[in-house]
Amino acid sequence: MNEQKSIGVFDSGFDGLSILKEIIGDDVRIISEGAIVAKKLEDYLVRHVDLASRLSLQSHCIFYTTDTSDRFQKLGSQFFGKQIVPVHISLLVQKQLLL
Repeated sequence: MNEQKSIGVFDSGFDGLSILKEIIGDDVRIISEGAIVAKKLEDYLVRHVDLASRLSLQSHCIFYTTDTSDRFQKLGSQFFGKQIVPVHISLLVQKQLLL
């Protein structure tokens, strides 16, 4: 008997859901732990005001890459859903700084 099985729910282990959804389509329900973790963290901080008051609400992201900056910018912007500006680094330079 050749029975075809399908996946009903997929727990994504990364945040590139928009890309993943394009690949697998609408037949599979994707559960993103990012949204679940964010909600749990929000709940935790509401219950622990002393900790929440020490956190900075001013943040920014810096994207470092050893890849070509143009390629990383294109894929990273698609992945994060907004324009990013990567900073290219060389691991060889980093190694010399550590010596």
